[in-house]
Amino acid sequence: MLARLTEAEFDQWAGWAYDLATTPEHASYPSYRDGIKTREDFIQRARRGLEDEEILLFRHEGKVCGWIQWYAIPEEHYAQTVSFLVESHAEEAAQTFAAHVAQACPGFTLDIGLDGANAQAAAALEKAGFALMDSSVNHTLMFDRYEPCCVPEHVRLMQTQDEAEFRRVHDEPDMYWNADRMLTDAGRWRIYLYWQESRATSVLCCMLDDGWPEIFAIEFENDVFRPEIYRDLMAACLRDAKAAGCPYMTYFEEEEQALPILAALGFDAVGRYAAYRKEL
Repeated sequence: MLARLTEAEFDQWAGWAYDLATTPEHASYPSYRDGIKTREDFIQRARRGLEDEEILLFRHEGKVCGWIQWYAIPEEHYAQTVSFLVESHAEEAAQTFAAHVAQACPGFTLDIGLDGANAQAAAALEKAGFALMDSSVNHTLMFDRYEPCCVPEHVRLMQTQDEAEFRRVHDEPDMYWNADRMLTDAGRWRIYLYWQESRATSVLCCMLDDGWPEIFAIEFENDVFRPEIYRDLMAACLRDAKAAGCPYMTYFEEEEQALPILAALGFDAVGRYAAYRKEL
């Protein structure tokens, strides 16, 4: 059974939910195991569930077994969990929650992110009709422990005259942050191009908001992964982020060949992220 959490119940269950959020076999995403977000961050984010979102307590035979926070964006027919934290009876929780959102938001797309170690919830979501859309490794880098390394001259920040080359490499029309959107909002972005004989062959796109750099794309000409270019692009981005005073970086990587490069650069692997989706 699902019931909306009341304000009077918040303090009783929030700490319990945070413990689930920091236990790999019960954790969901966004992660609170990344060494960045704290218990206070979890509590602060959770309180929005008492305002314009919804926190549901899942009970089995009267016992609280789960905490699920979610929100919807009606104009986009989209819904997403803030947390999907289930201690036991995950199959029942997944089916009941999917039915709850389908009744409230028929025809919406529902996304749920899990820690890759949460096998119980993953199996439950798959049985409830969710499909695995993305699997990647979540990394954290703390800049107070990072020493910038040499960046070759082949890597340069994009200038206005480079926009045509950028568009040629960053050419995925179905990506939300396509070239047009990035260039329209250019002040938020640091775009690095790797040059070979006056031709851009690779690009790294990093958004820098509130001192927290987030890499959205690393792309290669003809979609051929090049380890040495990947390393050089990433090193340039990290050098500039540290110089800008950023305290840390979070990065999700699905390319297995890139994982040892990230480790060599100083990233710590937090764990695997698994994104599940269902069309309601």
